[in-house]
Amino acid sequence: MKKSTYLFALALGVSTLTFAQNVGINTDGSDPDSDAILHINNHSGSSADSSIIRIENAQNGANDVTGVELYNSGTGATAKWDVYIPASGSTDLRINNNGSDHVTIQNDGDVGIGTTSPVSTLDVNGSVGYAVTNITSATTLDNTHNVVLCNTGAYTVTLPAAASNTGRIYYIKNIDTDGDDITIDGNGAETIDGSATYVLDTYLRNIKIISDGSNWHVISDGNNGSLTTLTCASSTDYGTLTDAVAASGVSSTIPYTVGNGGTHSGQTVTSTVVTGLTATLTAGSFALGSDSLTYTITGTPASDGTASFAINIGGQTCTLTRTVNPPFTCGTDDVTWTYNGGSVTYGTVLSSTGECWMDRNLGASQVATSSNDANSYGDLFQWGRGDDGHQDRSSSTTSTNADSPGHGNFITEGSSPYDWRSTQDDNLWNGESATNNPCPSGWRLPTETEWDAELTSESITNAASAYSSVLKLPKAGRRNGSNGLLYDVGGRGRYWSSTVSGTSARRLYFHGSGTGMSTFYRAYGNSVRCLKD
Repeated sequence: MKKSTYLFALALGVSTLTFAQNVGINTDGSDPDSDAILHINNHSGSSADSSIIRIENAQNGANDVTGVELYNSGTGATAKWDVYIPASGSTDLRINNNGSDHVTIQNDGDVGIGTTSPVSTLDVNGSVGYAVTNITSATTLDNTHNVVLCNTGAYTVTLPAAASNTGRIYYIKNIDTDGDDITIDGNGAETIDGSATYVLDTYLRNIKIISDGSNWHVISDGNNGSLTTLTCASSTDYGTLTDAVAASGVSSTIPYTVGNGGTHSGQTVTSTVVTGLTATLTAGSFALGSDSLTYTITGTPASDGTASFAINIGGQTCTLTRTVNPPFTCGTDDVTWTYNGGSVTYGTVLSSTGECWMDRNLGASQVATSSNDANSYGDLFQWGRGDDGHQDRSSSTTSTNADSPGHGNFITEGSSPYDWRSTQDDNLWNGESATNNPCPSGWRLPTETEWDAELTSESITNAASAYSSVLKLPKAGRRNGSNGLLYDVGGRGRYWSSTVSGTSARRLYFHGSGTGMSTFYRAYGNSVRCLKD
């Protein structure tokens, strides 16, 4: 045994081999450390090569490996780790546990964790854990922090010196539900994106920040939006849905409270119960406080009934429901809605143009039985005003212009441009979803072109033919825009279109010997007949 040991020492090229309970291989004849089974020491005065251990495999087999095996055979769990070069043609170094490669170091320096083919300096195929620290008071960050969650503000979080922390990244988030400010302060004169401080001023706002060796820079600023309440039951619905008819101009606006001013990525929700519809909210930001979200509804309902949409946004959920009507048959089906504070039901008529019209003027109690049937005259609207009561023929007057009157008075105006508004707006009656459309959902005022088509198709040339047409148009008169007085009642008909002309608007007129379209002042009151959109 002693001879073999000396031969081994000679083969290793060492000057001394000590063999006992502990083995020492060294160049200075010293005893091995008593705590080590094998102690290898290349003494500083030695002329030996600087490599202490070299393991070399010169075999040519494609799967031959060179490595070191670490094995735990204790009474606990058995574990075997190999640090090895995987094959004779490889330049990788790998760490393997019980047959599975976990770490790979390529000869270009790329390190792979969970992958044997790293393509980045560090390539991790799996989850990454971060240190998470919750703080509730002023704190100076150091190398023990990574993700910092800030509660119970307001206070200041101070960054370490950027100059001694090049490349360090922090994730900082405000989780104070009161939305108190969390101020992030650069170290001394160092800046954050050029400023001395950076404020996380809303609940759930967060940043990712990095040092470039001189100052700190925000890589991303995430302001996750949240709400306190979202009330689908109080939604304002626009447009109508009909079985087997593609939705057009249909939307619902859902109110919410206590928005935090944060962003949201929008939402797309498909309908249930009645299928075939999609409610879409575009990405945007919540208001600070109360506001509403508008979902646009598209698609074709597969049946009539109630379509349900599961809304989930800003940490709140609710169910939006929309009624899907059975297919509508013009001339047979009626229209029921709330008008001028009460429920009304009007019939419908199909004209020779193929358009569907209401069978009477807005505000009329019946279909005309003659050209001068007073019960069929209905109300007289100022152009662009909604159903606010001003259209009643006996409503009070005021000379004060108002863009949003908030009352039912007829607004008189005797000066150019003779409009009840102080700021003119051409879009108030522009389509079914227009701001002040007085017609029910799915209905609107006709355009000048559509009135012209009816005059031609129904051969309307005077007041008599206006009444004898399928529309049964009476001579309802008008209301003067300068003084609010009624004129031409039982003598002429005046019907608004949605078409504007300069500072005025276009209207249909007819009398005993003629008919046509003319331009007139928007402050005047004329009849309204609704057309199905």
